[in-house]
Amino acid sequence: MKRFCSCACHGAYKSREASPIDKLKPCEVCGNDIPKEPNRRWKSYLAKRFCSRECTAKHQSQKITLLCVTCGIPVERSPAHARSGNIYCSHECRRKTRKYTCEVCAKTFTKPPSQRAGGHVYCGVKCQGIAKRMNNGQNQGRRSPEDLEWKKTILKRDGYTCQKCGSGHRLEVHHIQEIRNRPDLRHDLANGITLCHQCHYYGIHQGKPNLIHGRYSKQPCQSPSDAGLPKPWPPVVQE
Repeated sequence: MKRFCSCACHGAYKSREASPIDKLKPCEVCGNDIPKEPNRRWKSYLAKRFCSRECTAKHQSQKITLLCVTCGIPVERSPAHARSGNIYCSHECRRKTRKYTCEVCAKTFTKPPSQRAGGHVYCGVKCQGIAKRMNNGQNQGRRSPEDLEWKKTILKRDGYTCQKCGSGHRLEVHHIQEIRNRPDLRHDLANGITLCHQCHYYGIHQGKPNLIHGRYSKQPCQSPSDAGLPKPWPPVVQE
């Protein structure tokens, strides 16, 4: 049985809850009260900041005075540019190179200010990846200088051969005790062993996607028997 004559009356009935505020919100540009439609819920009304499209356009077109990071000339830009930090008065200032020092390897190089990565300075993608993993709380990238030196030492100690099958192709270094359980043994030489990709991925991780291999491995649904690979073997236990 119908209770309302139109959708407008139905919306007015649904929005007749108690108002969470004592009065209407003022517009951030003109200061007038923001009108509330009868069919608009109070939750969506509280998210409104302007009373009309004209006030919205005025807010978006507001300009503030900022200084060019290259020559220091004041320019008029929107408030969103102040958060980025890349303020330039012309294309010449944007393309003008400056001397920087890499935050990872301390190498001196020339680079335009517009190519800085989030305010940081790196000489290349390699140093940028190292800094990203060094500042990461989990730091599971195996690309920090300490991790690379630990991996190089383990490979040299084991003669660049897999300690399970004797292969020398696609070698990887595996932590016998996981880092999440024993972070103090991350760079311990006794906690590392050289394995090939097949023994590491299918033997240790049993063909499941993980943080180290991820999408670079074969499909997880492909079993070692189907691919002609060795079957999973129990993890190495240090005596």
